Amino acid sequence: MIALSELARQLPCTISGDLSGDYQSVTQDSRRVSPGSVYIAMPGARVDGHDYVVDAKIKGAVCAIVERQCAVDIPQIIVEDAYQFTVEWAKYARAQWQGKTVIALTGSLGKTTHKELLLALCSQRGPAYATPGNYNNLLGLSLTILNVPANAKTVILELGISEIDEMASLATLAQPDIAYVTNIHPCHLSGLKDETTIAKEKSKIYQSLTEDGLAYINNLDDHVDQFVASSGHCKQQLLHAANFELNQSSIKLDHRAHATFTMKLDGKAHTVSLQMPGKHMVDNAYAAAVIAYRLGVSSDQIVSVLSNHRATSGRMQRYVHPQSQAHIIDDSYNANPRAMEAAIASLGAMQCARKILVCGDMAELGDSATYWHTKIGEWATQHGIDYLLATGAFADSAVMKFDGTKRIVHNHADLLSALQHQLAEGVVVMIKGSRSNHLDRCVQALVAEKTKKEQEVQ
Repeated sequence: MIALSELARQLPCTISGDLSGDYQSVTQDSRRVSPGSVYIAMPGARVDGHDYVVDAKIKGAVCAIVERQCAVDIPQIIVEDAYQFTVEWAKYARAQWQGKTVIALTGSLGKTTHKELLLALCSQRGPAYATPGNYNNLLGLSLTILNVPANAKTVILELGISEIDEMASLATLAQPDIAYVTNIHPCHLSGLKDETTIAKEKSKIYQSLTEDGLAYINNLDDHVDQFVASSGHCKQQLLHAANFELNQSSIKLDHRAHATFTMKLDGKAHTVSLQMPGKHMVDNAYAAAVIAYRLGVSSDQIVSVLSNHRATSGRMQRYVHPQSQAHIIDDSYNANPRAMEAAIASLGAMQCARKILVCGDMAELGDSATYWHTKIGEWATQHGIDYLLATGAFADSAVMKFDGTKRIVHNHADLLSALQHQLAEGVVVMIKGSRSNHLDRCVQALVAEKTKKEQEVQ
């Protein structure tokens, strides 16, 4: 990490206090401050970070970056704009990196799962670090870069956009050696308009690669021509090519909808059994395997890691409710139409007595929101869902074309009450919606009742 004293010399600011000490992390969230943190006080629409400088000091912060000096006994760097200062700091920090392989990825479906799989795989070749949580916008990317350990050999950066021209800034900051677009599907349509625009904007991730950079191309995606055109200036590697192949006909789902599949890496066939629900997880696993293999991770290591990797919080994570023995699948982290369809298909593939879908709104779909929410009922009917419990502004649309038992609720309390009456042995509940629905709070309420993760009870 860059010394604070050096930072003060490189970027416009005023210093108050001694900056000679070391620091361990950088955060703009006072709740995440720990001993050795640098705390960035950012003014916001609802809260002002300057009000929490005292709290940060108590928690062990060694420095605060502020827009106005605070009456707190802590070294301070006073700047004109804390947000912009953080971005410029990240640019300077990124320019100092040496000996690191930087992978940047984006896409409409599965980019976070793909990131987590790559992190697990690349950790086999040495220390690795990846974007934490949903830190995939410009501020999140900046904070990620500022927290990368000095010894990290591989850095995996997730880039997310919801507006036109966002990707250029993200990719320029990331300066990846390797870039990849997982896939293109309808999402963030209020800002990105349509699939063609989504493909064009997300493909700008390739434009930050130098001529020696490597663009991985998902040549089974409908927008492969856009990927190829955007990466014509650098090296290109087709994901599905000679000696590297995903055998689609080999994919089989067990009673939990966990997939087993066969893939070829450098001409040799390998069988993998995933520990995450959903056929769509196979594409994530295969792409991560190809990239990791070409970085030097052995095929045996890849098979072992993929076969033991567990779903992360909010992404198809399974819990067993101890009172009822019902299974709860938490996929509440986010939702777009393709992700919702994949989640419903996964629930439909599970072998159980009763299948319940809890769905919230899919955000940022613009003028097509009603159409896509109506599809939820169609998909649920198609995949044999027994009960649809919908909440949110588009709940009426979500249940409109569902043929089974359905109910609309208007708040979390009513949702939990309705759900509690359905929990029983043999029941599987899938909880899915955009983050703005806060359905994770419903999951947490259920988890608080001594619910256990599946891996803890197997």
